[in-house]
Amino acid sequence: CKRLPFPILSSAERLQDVELKPHSLVFPVPLLKMPHELHQQSAPDYVRKDGDRMRVTLPIYCRAEVLPWAADTECFLIATQNCRGWGQGGDGLTVSSGVNRSEFTFRSGVFQGFPRTARHGATRLRPSEWNELSMVLSETLASYWINGMLVASCKLEPGEVPAAELYLGLTSYSTAYRVRGFDISRDPAVLQRVCTLEEMRQLGVFKEKVVTCTAEVDESKSEVCISCANLAGEHLVKFQALQAYMPLQSFRRLLMEELKLTRHHDVRLVLQDGTLLTEGQDEKPL
Repeated sequence: CKRLPFPILSSAERLQDVELKPHSLVFPVPLLKMPHELHQQSAPDYVRKDGDRMRVTLPIYCRAEVLPWAADTECFLIATQNCRGWGQGGDGLTVSSGVNRSEFTFRSGVFQGFPRTARHGATRLRPSEWNELSMVLSETLASYWINGMLVASCKLEPGEVPAAELYLGLTSYSTAYRVRGFDISRDPAVLQRVCTLEEMRQLGVFKEKVVTCTAEVDESKSEVCISCANLAGEHLVKFQALQAYMPLQSFRRLLMEELKLTRHHDVRLVLQDGTLLTEGQDEKPL
């Protein structure tokens, strides 16, 4: 994902924040103002109210902005089932960020365990200003970012993520900080770090767009003309004089641009005889 998604908020919503005191947890209600969620026609089924908290089903992307005041402030996202903190038998997977340290990344059991992690950077929080802390998480994989910079990824063993349904929030250690803009998403641009394309299709994160393609080949010029129609047989667009060596993947992108489709769409290409052109064929020429 070249650019992480962020919620589309009003001025009043951007100013709403809460203080997280030392050795405490907070589970903000997700704003549900991320671009992917705003594109949906119905309320997401992967988040539900559970008492005064919201329970989320994996896989999920979550993000928040944190304001660290002190030079030794540390801020942590947490995914937990029992909602207990450090020294209380907590089961949460945490990701770490700090103003003056960057040696810690993923921890399981609220700072007790060390998942197998691949380190990508050593980004630190900027003191006395708002920073973005974000994580994408499935039952087996996770990655996180500080201010849009990828920090670490990990492959999770059984038990390192306490459950498939979790409470997402933030926790603190010895210093206080402020939190705002907490939100979640199943944006496929981010979920692709922890899910396969087929897994995302099964989750229903895309708006499916089936396009029937009819090709006419001019072998003398090594060119292809492709007419595209929807499932009802209605004409969508026609491409003239495409180079026959163009990879199928490039044609998919060209088609999406012409039809003004976004990453929220899943374009399925079908030939006139009903043959589905899969992503496994994307490197092949037209």
